[in-house]
Amino acid sequence: MRFHFNWFLILALVACPTAWGQAEGGAKQDQAAETQDDDQELTVAEKFREIQMAQRKMMMDLGREFRAAQDPAAQNEVMQKRRKVEAELTDQAMGLVGETDDDNLAVQILVWVSNLPGDAQAKATEMLMNKYITSPAIGPLAGRLARRQASPQTEAMLQAIMEKNKDPQVQGQATMAMAQYLGNMKTAKERGYDDGSEYLAKWTPKAIDEARMKLLETCVEKYGDISMGRKTIGQIAEGQLFVLKYLQIGKVAPDIEGADLDEVAFKLSDYRGKVVVLDFWGDW
Repeated sequence: MRFHFNWFLILALVACPTAWGQAEGGAKQDQAAETQDDDQELTVAEKFREIQMAQRKMMMDLGREFRAAQDPAAQNEVMQKRRKVEAELTDQAMGLVGETDDDNLAVQILVWVSNLPGDAQAKATEMLMNKYITSPAIGPLAGRLARRQASPQTEAMLQAIMEKNKDPQVQGQATMAMAQYLGNMKTAKERGYDDGSEYLAKWTPKAIDEARMKLLETCVEKYGDISMGRKTIGQIAEGQLFVLKYLQIGKVAPDIEGADLDEVAFKLSDYRGKVVVLDFWGDW
């Protein structure tokens, strides 16, 4: 039965050559459509995602190489490779900024570049501050600036975002970032990372705490309901305010109530004026 059916199919195609041509033409059209889909130009957003994925993969791959390196020379070679690849990726990303008419996407790309080491970081930051400072997408830049080394330039950029950008979320992010920037500065000074400059000299521990207090209170009052990660700006600010008010050297410790080993109730304030050692521990 199969033999006769195959012969019948061949005879039909021979007798009707147009059917064969249509079938062949349809196959060519399908193939052309597939080729067109494969060659379809990626959008700028898609190209940017590919660059981000390439950077993450590079970090994972070179991280394994670095851990497997046997000596400092081999580790240095891995770091050189990372810098080279990262420079190529940031150059590609900066090229995408000129390809898009979407200002929000351009800001996202520039913010991403501003967080990477290299010459492109300064260029990206400059473009953000000069061209996109009023963009509602610039908020993440403030958080990145907060982690930079303390300098008049960094402080001025944070201040400019707070003053010139009218988007409430960006204002909240920038205000919180300024508070974090000052906190990081205080920590650096306490650890001895003080270059003796006039700029750092004016920021005494007391001046830092007073400025942070005002900024954090503003965060609670004006931007408390704005989301920032898994929490709101208000929740983050309230936690930092508690530390400033109660958990600093020279501050009065918050009162603690509980029971001792004999189940007798007590309060920390019962021992005011005496030397007290608090031992916090847990057993899980």
